[in-house]
Amino acid sequence: MNDILYFLKHTKQTEISDEIKKLGKSLKGPNELSIVYNVVDWLKKQKFTDLPHKDREAANKIFRKRSADKILQDGFFTGCSDYALVAATIFRFFGIPTKISQVVSSDWLNNEPSKIVGHVLNEIYIFDQWLVLDPLKGSLGFSYSSLNFILVKVGRDFKEMELVELDKLNAYLDDFKKNQ
Repeated sequence: MNDILYFLKHTKQTEISDEIKKLGKSLKGPNELSIVYNVVDWLKKQKFTDLPHKDREAANKIFRKRSADKILQDGFFTGCSDYALVAATIFRFFGIPTKISQVVSSDWLNNEPSKIVGHVLNEIYIFDQWLVLDPLKGSLGFSYSSLNFILVKVGRDFKEMELVELDKLNAYLDDFKKNQ
C-alpha cells in the first residue's frame, strides 16, 4: 500500500499546475481505462521534435530537466521521457498512482547492438494491479517483458532517478548492460 501512495505523490517535475488541471479535465472519462485511453490519444496528437538527435548540446540543456507544465508551455515533446513525464502528471491528477520507468530493449541487452536502445515507460496502478504503459505508442501490458523491455530504474520523476543528462544516462545504461 505504501508503494501505491508514494507513486501518487507529486514532485517538482510533476506538479499539478492550472494548465495540467485544465488539460486533465478535458481528458476525463467514466473509468480509469477510459482516462488512460484519452491521455494516450491526446499524447499521440502532440508536436514532437527530434531535438536529442538534431542538436545534442541544446537537448542536454532541457533533457529531463523540464517539468510537465514547462513541456506543455514550450509546446513540444522531445521524446519518450517527455511523454512519460506528462502522462504521469496527468494520471496522478486523476488519482492514478504512476511510476516513471527507465527501460532497455531486451534485444539490445541480449544481442549486442552497438547503439543503446533505451526507452521510458509508465507503470500505472489500475484494476488493483500495476500495468505497464508505453505512452508514446499506446501499448499496455502486464509486464515489461510483454512489451519486450527490461526495467533499469524506476522513480516518480527523472531527478529522483538521477538520470537527467544524456551522457550520464548512456553511461548508466552501458554499466547496466555490463553488469547483467
